[in-house]
Amino acid sequence: MDFHIISRQVPTKWANHIRCSSHEMATSIFLVAVAKWKKQLGDTRREMGALWRFYEHGWLPLLKRCKSMEEFKQVHAHILKLGLFWDHFCGSNLVATCALAKWGSMEYACSIFRRIEEPSSFEYNTMIRGNVNCMNLEEALILYIEMLKKGIEPDNFTYPFVFKACSLLGALKEGMQIYSHVFKAGLEGDLFLQNSLISMYGKCGAIEHARDVFDKMSERSVASWSAIIGAHASAEMWHECLKLFNDMMHDGRYRPEESTLVSVLSACTHLGSPNLGSSVHGILLRNTTELNVIVKTSLIDMYAKCGCIEKGLCVFHSMAEKNKHSYTVMISGLAVHGRGSEALRIFAEMLEQGLAPDDVVYVGVLSACTHAGLVNEGLEFFNRMQFEHKIEPTIQHYGCMVDLMGRAGMLREAYELIKSMPRKPNDVLWRSLLNACKVHHNLELGEIAAENIFMLNPHNLGDYLVLANMYARAQKWVDMAKIRIEMVQKGLVQTPGFSLVEVKRRVYKFVSHDKSQPHFHSIYAMIHQMEWQLKFEGYIPDTSQVLLDVDEEEKRQRLKYHSQKLAIAFALIHTSEGSPIRIFRNLRMCNDCHTYTKFISMIYEREITWNHSRKMQKLGEFKLPHFFNYPPYFTLQPVRDTREKQVQLWKDLILDYCRTQKVFVIGLEEEFPLFSNPIIGRSLTHEAREAFLSALVADGRAEWMDKGHRKCLILWHRIQEWAEILVQFARDNGLEDGVVTMEEIRFGTESQGTELQGIDQTILNRALKILEQKGKLVVFKGTSTDDEGVKFSL
Repeated sequence: MDFHIISRQVPTKWANHIRCSSHEMATSIFLVAVAKWKKQLGDTRREMGALWRFYEHGWLPLLKRCKSMEEFKQVHAHILKLGLFWDHFCGSNLVATCALAKWGSMEYACSIFRRIEEPSSFEYNTMIRGNVNCMNLEEALILYIEMLKKGIEPDNFTYPFVFKACSLLGALKEGMQIYSHVFKAGLEGDLFLQNSLISMYGKCGAIEHARDVFDKMSERSVASWSAIIGAHASAEMWHECLKLFNDMMHDGRYRPEESTLVSVLSACTHLGSPNLGSSVHGILLRNTTELNVIVKTSLIDMYAKCGCIEKGLCVFHSMAEKNKHSYTVMISGLAVHGRGSEALRIFAEMLEQGLAPDDVVYVGVLSACTHAGLVNEGLEFFNRMQFEHKIEPTIQHYGCMVDLMGRAGMLREAYELIKSMPRKPNDVLWRSLLNACKVHHNLELGEIAAENIFMLNPHNLGDYLVLANMYARAQKWVDMAKIRIEMVQKGLVQTPGFSLVEVKRRVYKFVSHDKSQPHFHSIYAMIHQMEWQLKFEGYIPDTSQVLLDVDEEEKRQRLKYHSQKLAIAFALIHTSEGSPIRIFRNLRMCNDCHTYTKFISMIYEREITWNHSRKMQKLGEFKLPHFFNYPPYFTLQPVRDTREKQVQLWKDLILDYCRTQKVFVIGLEEEFPLFSNPIIGRSLTHEAREAFLSALVADGRAEWMDKGHRKCLILWHRIQEWAEILVQFARDNGLEDGVVTMEEIRFGTESQGTELQGIDQTILNRALKILEQKGKLVVFKGTSTDDEGVKFSL
């Protein structure tokens, strides 16, 4: 028998059977084959070599087919039975499979590892990597020390995971000691190790060390840039994060990784810079064939937190695949924008997709109910969470419920809920109640809430200020003075408030009475101009917000130059007429600034958005005509002439509202602001809604989207008019022979403040088709809907 030929050919044949069979069948084939070959080959050394080659062909594919610990243990048992474990190659593969597979067990892998008589650096590297992946970080470092004690030399595959363990533990001192080992081993120039070192320094807060390593690198990769940008993001050095990204893009040799862009999007989010975020979105579309779930979720988060919730929704609806985190971010984003009903619809969609909600999702759901004032719905979801989904409420859930009840004036119910909690309430819960008491002027319950706060956290200045404000409103000056004295005795100093505003892709920071800006004279002049216009509109400063014993004129002067007012004045000077203004604050806005901003939004016809605490506020509401407050106009009139007049008024109102509010689709069975007027207690019937929209359809200003007339596409510009707007857009931006993506047309910087911003995709496609038929452009398809675009030929 020619054993050389057999060992090269026949075992492979058996191995092929193993690879192509189910796990159970493969195991049986393997054992039968081993028995047959033992019988045929006998016992000579040469024959045993052939047998071993057969073993190698048989067990390795079997091991690779394992998809669970149960299957793995069966293979392991057969290997032990056949006496193969003594081979180093076999032991290494067993350890690697068990330690690194998703279904693996580090405990079981360790038991195999400990039976290897002389493990090499490969086995140690595998065990260290597996422990880091499973977050057994201390065990990973213990294995590294064990390597050193046994005289096993770590290599360039060892250190990256050791550094990762140090970074996740925040063990900077140990990480620096390990770097000295790298230096002694002569591996300090290894690019992969340097990138790992930068990440470790960044996550441990040693940003100077991270920058030093980066600056001294003789060679860099895209991972190097990703590591240093991520390090600055971890340190919340957002401006530097964007500067590094800009340097990377100007270098021209690197295509940013998705992790890099996630860090940059985080920077845009924290700086409140939606335009920069949109630019990053554009870079993503141009440089990435397909955006994954993580990146798209980061985009949703950025747009929602920067006040561009419509863009966030667009990204969300474009996702072919969504995970639980995607839904959570979208629900939370809608919640902070006060769009509770939409958030609850997204939650219902999530449940329909078979995704089980967790405690984090329910925080978003309850928050949505809170900000939209959906008290009954909030109570229902709070109960469903516990009894249907078996989720035990956390402090955050109770906080949402206290906030919900407090906003609705249910102060006593909120107080009883806090007292009935199975766990001890924290200062955040009592603070929610205190703020609600301030709004509803309940000093008695407010004092109880404040007393509990001061016992739990006596060092939060804001709580003292709220209570002092309540005493001032009640004209209890002695009690207010006591609070002030207590603040001084405890050394409590108020954190300076500031406001950020983005103008022409730069973020400007303002503080109260700020004169540090180069053009502060023009800003103050604008404040005076605004003040005169405010007087004509009936604005009266709320001087109760100034908790000082000074005259009224002094109080008005102190309110006059609050940081938000300065930021708005600056934006009004330096942005185009009609464009939105977005303000980002580190502290809550006072009541006077809230009223002031509302008036300015109305006077200058600007949408003004700002964030504070957990909610995004928006002013610049649509001005409704007088007939909207006249009850008969909510009922279809029987007299022909009156009805024709009524229909015409409603057609004009719907078109005007949809144009100013960027509404393209109206659902007859969905909530729509024009369908009801809660002030007069009137709502349009389904018949009236359909009649008014059908009149628009007859005029060519709308189209039914389904046979059942449930949804209507509003054409406040006809399709031909949209085509002309597109041509003008291309000419205004020098795109007569240029290329632009669909996303850039709809949400790019160039479309900001124009009618194309947020245009419905169906309308856009039809307008593009008209121009394509005229030879004025070519629409090209990308690998996904994200990178479809247009090539103009004007």
